[in-house]
Amino acid sequence: MPSKTTATPKLCQLVLAASLFCAVSTLVHANPMDELQQLRAQDPKLTITWDATQQHARYLSGQLYLNSRKTGSDLIADFIQQHRSLLGIPAETQLVFNKSANTPAGQMLSYQQTHHGLEVAGGKLVARLQQGQLRTIANHLVTDITIPPEPTINLTTAHRLAQQATQRAATNAPTIDQADLVYFHWEWQTHLAWRIQFAPQLKPTPTRYQIWVDAQDGSIILSESRVSGIANPFQASSLAATPTPAQAFKPRALPALFSLTLAQHEFDTREAAMGSGIGHQGKLKKFKTTKHANGIYLLASQQGKNPSVQYETYKYTVGLDRIDLLKDRDNVWKDPSAIDAYTYSINVINLYKGLGDLSWWQDSGLAMGVLSVVHYGDDMGEGYDNAFWSGDYMVYGDGEKIFKTLAGSFDIVSHELTHAVIDATADLVYCKEPGALNESWADAIAMLFSLKRGAANPYLIAEDAMKPYQPWLYALRRMDDPSFRSDQYPENDHSVNHPLKSWGQPAHTDEQYIAKHCTEKTDNGGVHINSGIPNHAAYLITQALGTQATLDIYYQSLFYLNSTASFKDARAAVLQSATDLYGSETGVLKQIKTAFNAVGITD
Repeated sequence: MPSKTTATPKLCQLVLAASLFCAVSTLVHANPMDELQQLRAQDPKLTITWDATQQHARYLSGQLYLNSRKTGSDLIADFIQQHRSLLGIPAETQLVFNKSANTPAGQMLSYQQTHHGLEVAGGKLVARLQQGQLRTIANHLVTDITIPPEPTINLTTAHRLAQQATQRAATNAPTIDQADLVYFHWEWQTHLAWRIQFAPQLKPTPTRYQIWVDAQDGSIILSESRVSGIANPFQASSLAATPTPAQAFKPRALPALFSLTLAQHEFDTREAAMGSGIGHQGKLKKFKTTKHANGIYLLASQQGKNPSVQYETYKYTVGLDRIDLLKDRDNVWKDPSAIDAYTYSINVINLYKGLGDLSWWQDSGLAMGVLSVVHYGDDMGEGYDNAFWSGDYMVYGDGEKIFKTLAGSFDIVSHELTHAVIDATADLVYCKEPGALNESWADAIAMLFSLKRGAANPYLIAEDAMKPYQPWLYALRRMDDPSFRSDQYPENDHSVNHPLKSWGQPAHTDEQYIAKHCTEKTDNGGVHINSGIPNHAAYLITQALGTQATLDIYYQSLFYLNSTASFKDARAAVLQSATDLYGSETGVLKQIKTAFNAVGITD
C-alpha cells in the first residue's frame, strides 16, 4: 500500500484551484512502484516509458483516472498529487497552466514547471484529455535542481556578457528585448541562468540572439541565433565559383518589425476583392486582396475563422532602408515572387487548419498576421541565397549562385511557416539536437504537405528553387537519401570529414556531426546538417504509414516535445503520438520503431 503523506497545506489548495499544482513535501516518501502498481490494477493495458536516468515515468498512457465527477484541470490536479513520486516531482516545484490546444487526439494541456518561483526552461508536463478522460501524461520535468534561486551575477553584468557573446561590434550591438532569471537544464547539467533575448537584427547577417548566461559564474551556457533559415550558408563554400560565406552573405538591415505593422492604417477603409497573377511556375492564380478607399489594391487580406488570419506581403527595396506593402492599380499582379509568397502562405495555413483548430495561434509570432517580405538582398544589389523566419515574419531572397527566387518554392514557404508553428508549440532551442529537430520537423511537414498537394518530387526539398548552376545541385535536401549518395554525382555526397562544406547530410547517427559550441561557424551545432538523420526517419515512416497518418502523428508530437528535446526524445514523442491516435496494439508502433532504428535513434 502507498505510504501515508501529509495533508495538502491550505496555500497549496488555493494554488491548485487556480490550475497550478504544488509539489508538497512529505513526511514519508511514496514508493513510485506502488503508484505504478495502482495504475496497472486500474488499467492492465497501461503503457509506460520509463526514464532510467531520472528514475521516473516519462510517458504514461491508458485509463489514468476514472473519477467521472471531476473534469479538466481538477482531474489532472488530482492525478498529479496522487502520483508525485512516480512522476519524480521535486519539492519546491510548481506546475503552472500554460496553454491548451485541440488536436485530432484530444485536448492537450501544457503546464510550465517553476522552482522557487522561477521558470524551469524546458521543464513542462503535458496532459491529454480525450472525451473528458485523462489518457496521457508526458513528463519533461527537471528533477535535479539543487541550486538556490539567488544569482551571483546581476542582470547588468549578464547583459554585458551576453552582448560580448554575440561577437558584434559596438556599432552593431543588438538591443536587449527581454531578460529572465530561470533554471536551465542543458547537456546533463542544471544551471541558474539569465536568459537574455535580443531584438531581431539583420545587419551584417540576420540574427535573433538568445544568450544563456550562468547566473553563478558568468559563463556562457549557450548562445543561440534563432533566425531559422532554410539553408546552411556555409554550404556555399563547397562551390568553387561561389564567394566565401563572409562575402556572400551581407544583407542590409530591415527596418524594425513595427515598420511592417505601420501599414495597418491602410486597412481603415477597405473592401474585399479578388486579384489574379502568374507565379513562378507559370500558372494563373486567383486570390483574395483588399481594395483601399483610394482605389488601390493591396496584396493583403483577412481570411477564415478560428482564427481569422491576416495575410500581408511586402517588397524590400535594395539600396533603400525601407519595405512597402505591395500595391497594384488593376488587381492583376505582375510580381511572381510576391504572388507565390502570398498564395503559398495561404495554402500552408489552410493545410494546418486541417490538422486542428490552431489553438496555439495567439501564442505565436503569426498572431499579428502572416507577414512575408520578398526581394531581400544586399546593398550592392546582389541576391540572397536563403530564406528565414525572423520570429515575426518570413523573408525571402531572390537567390544568387545556388537558388532562384526562394519565394517561388512551396517547400520553402511551408518550411519557414512551420518554424513559426514550432516556436509556438515545442519552442525548440536552436542548437545541436533540438535545433536539428527544429529543422527536421520543418522539412518533414514541408514534405508531407507536398505529398498532400500531389507534388511531382515530394521527397526533394526546394528542387524547384535551384538554379541550373551544376547538375548535382538539383535539390537542397533529400528526405529519401539525405547523404545524396544514391545519385550519379559524387560532388554532392555527404562527407564525414567536411560536414560543414558538404552538400549532403548524414542519414545515420554513426555520421552525426558533433560540435562543441553553437556558433554561426558551426551551423549552430549542425542544425542543418544533423537534421538529415530524423529527416530520413520521417521519410521511412511516411513510406510505411502513408501521408495522412504520418502528418497527424508529427503534428501531434509537437505538443509533446520540450524545448531541449534530443533525438531520443523525438522518437518517444512520435511513438506516444502514434499511440494516442492509433492505440498501442497496432503495427504502427513497430513501423515507427523500425524507422528510427534504421537511422540509429534507438531507445
